[in-house]
Amino acid sequence: MPVSKLGIMKKYLGEKMKALVLYVVALTIMLSISLSAQPKHRMDGPGKRMAALNLTNEQQEKINSLKSKHQNEMIDLRAELEKERVKGKELQTDNINRKDFLSHVEKMNSIRNKISTARAEHRMDVYELLTPEQKKMWNDNNGQFRQGRNGMGMGNQGSRMDGRGFRRNCCN
Repeated sequence: MPVSKLGIMKKYLGEKMKALVLYVVALTIMLSISLSAQPKHRMDGPGKRMAALNLTNEQQEKINSLKSKHQNEMIDLRAELEKERVKGKELQTDNINRKDFLSHVEKMNSIRNKISTARAEHRMDVYELLTPEQKKMWNDNNGQFRQGRNGMGMGNQGSRMDGRGFRRNCCN
């Protein structure tokens, strides 16, 4: 039975359409898998946790003022720490002087201590503004109420380095 050109074209286009449909289906599946693997935005972020304390306007204003003061203080301390890091790099020569090196380490530790103390002071300043009910909520949540990265709170500071180490791979 002779095959017409029209029949061959239909068969050829049919195969191409099947391939195109399979390609589109595969692409759709890959895209949906890729999108489902994206990290979800947390709905319980620091702002929501602070909102859970039901702060009064007066408390919020005082806390914002404390936060601003604290952030400025931290900027100054971190700048001081960074300057000491640079000095430390300058000290690293073939002939490191023990006295200068130990003095530098003491200075770095002193600045780190100031940073830690400033954080603790800030957390306590915020905590002391809370009512007894708010303090109970704060304590029940292990102090995980923070407004942002450099903000408010008594939350875990995580793995931030804040200048630990003379050099990243030396003398820790």
